[in-house]
Amino acid sequence: MVHKRPPVAGDSSTATASERLYVASINRQIAEELGVREQQVEATVALLDGGATVPFVARYRKEITGALDDAQLRTLSERLNYLRELEERRITILNSVREQGKLDGALEAAILAADRKGRLEDIYLPLQAEASYQGRDRQRGGAGAAGEFVAGTAGERSGRTFEARRRCAAVTFRAIPCAN
Repeated sequence: MVHKRPPVAGDSSTATASERLYVASINRQIAEELGVREQQVEATVALLDGGATVPFVARYRKEITGALDDAQLRTLSERLNYLRELEERRITILNSVREQGKLDGALEAAILAADRKGRLEDIYLPLQAEASYQGRDRQRGGAGAAGEFVAGTAGERSGRTFEARRRCAAVTFRAIPCAN
């Protein structure tokens, strides 16, 4: 069974020069990290993008990859996925900051220079739009008046403070008969 990945920048014959440069820079970076030739990385990426698995490439395509071993192929595959995800996130963040009107030269340079996802998210964190209240409400662990009471927010958003306290008190302080 062949698993195909979704197309990425630089795949088509009509790819722009910047997309081809992006693909070449990822290939160059991986080649430097692994200490192999860039042609080996390009050939391996083409096989992996075509649906071949790392064990298949390691066993049956050594002549194409320039005899990369299994460990090198696995590392290449992991780094390729990581760097592609990093680049996709970088583009998303640049577009978001640009839409907010907060993008300046220094910020763009910092985003483009980020070499790890964590560093990229650290740059973007102060610029993110305010999160919705629904997520926080779900995290409080309860729904309705009883959940609000347990979370200490009863009455902030609803007029059911008394009802929430009565229900929780009835559940919490119910008398338990003792056998003496």
